[in-house]
Order: sequence, then C-alpha cells, then structure tokens
Amino acid sequence: MGLMANQGVDVDTGCGVVAQAARTEAGAMNPTKTITSRQIVEQAKTYIGVPYKFGAEAQPGGYPVALDCSELVELVCRELGVEPRMPDGSGAQLVHCLRHGLGALNMDSAWETAGALLFRREAKSQRIVHVAISTGGGGTIEARGKQYKTVQEFKKRGGFTEAALIPGVTYD
Repeated sequence: MGLMANQGVDVDTGCGVVAQAARTEAGAMNPTKTITSRQIVEQAKTYIGVPYKFGAEAQPGGYPVALDCSELVELVCRELGVEPRMPDGSGAQLVHCLRHGLGALNMDSAWETAGALLFRREAKSQRIVHVAISTGGGGTIEARGKQYKTVQEFKKRGGFTEAALIPGVTYD
C-alpha cells in the first residue's frame, strides 16, 4: 500500500463528529523509528490467552494480568512507541485514528490490511463498543470477552462496522 494521501479532509465519524483527518505519509509522525503494521500484529499476538476484564489497565513494563479490547490496542501501540500516543477507549481510538491518520478505511480493505483497527458501533446507542486488530486475510486479534480471553480469530466475524489505520504506523 505505501500510503501517501492528500492533506486534511473532513471525515464523518458516524456519531455526529466531523474530524479533520490530517493526511500524511503513515510513518511521518515518528520519523526516527519506523513501526510497521506487521509489528502491530506480532506484538498483539504476544497477548493471546491473557484474560479479559472490562476496564483493565496494563501497567507499563510488566506483562498484563488482564486486558479489555481498547487496552490491548493501547498497550501494543505504547510498547512499540507509536506516536501520536493511542488513547484508551474504543470510541476515543476511532476518533484519534480519524483525526491524526489517513481517514476511514472501507471494511473490505480493513479485513485484508494487517494492523488496521476494526470497530463495532452499537446500533441502538450509536456508541463504539469494541475494537479489534486485523491480521490481514480476514482474521483478528482481540480481547473479546470473559469466556474468550484475548484471542486470534482466523475468519471474518460479523458486527464490525467501521475501520481505520493507526496513525504513525507504516502499512504496506
């Protein structure tokens, strides 16, 4: 992909917020260190099997005892040194990606793009309620729930409604 795009464009996040998505070369935010989308996937794989706990907060420097979906994304980005820093909370993560990144990604492309983030918007409340990391080829790594823990899924699952690329990461 080697993503390079135009300068800022208004992007509707779907919840009445229009963010100015700054479009730039994906790795330009952290010019001293190139972080690739494959590194995002490989780092996320190191947490497969970690128990799920809603609201879990991983402590810097230690292996997490539990994760929720957005904490997995935040932890992976923090450990790799992704800049700008990824916030906690799946809704905040979508807005962050749209505001600082390359804009929204269509779902078909997202399933095939390793390191893309997949989001689920609840129909009734219109809130973003879940995030997963695409492994490319239709799979995900996600802190899915208490009965599942942090897992790698190898096929597409329904329910994901939106997708975006992580700012500061190079996608190829």
